[in-house]
Amino acid sequence: VLHLVRDPRGVANSWMKKKERRDSIGENSESQLPVYSPLYTIFKWAQWNLSYEIASMMYEKFIQVKYENICLEPKREMKRIEKFYNKKNIRDEKNVRKVIKDGEAKISSSHAVRGNPDKMEDGWINIKEDKSWKKSLSGKIKKIVKISLFPLMKKYDYE
Repeated sequence: VLHLVRDPRGVANSWMKKKERRDSIGENSESQLPVYSPLYTIFKWAQWNLSYEIASMMYEKFIQVKYENICLEPKREMKRIEKFYNKKNIRDEKNVRKVIKDGEAKISSSHAVRGNPDKMEDGWINIKEDKSWKKSLSGKIKKIVKISLFPLMKKYDYE
């Protein structure tokens, strides 16, 4: 089991943003992605992460990857994931460079039909942590998220 976790304040901020949906051929549609409240995000983040905590007790193979670490050191995190899954090709630096280089990753949009426009990209994309929540979220929302999710945030080293 691979557990990808992100600071819930970043998740709340992201889910509050308005984004246009695109279909699989990249054309914009009239509809937007749903926008969720911080309270809904708190509930879903807790639900997902508590599920992963339970799964970690049930399965021998379990790895946690933080969104922030992927953005900071994508090559290192990709190698760690591939090593976890015993993929020999990723341990070869030459193969890592085929999909990750200098803050960029090569992705394919073939897995999606509709949804978040960020996953509809194809080719090389910038890997950059979205830290906008630190300025965009009000102090009140930050406090509500932190108080509500404090035990898991502490476990995952989110201040």
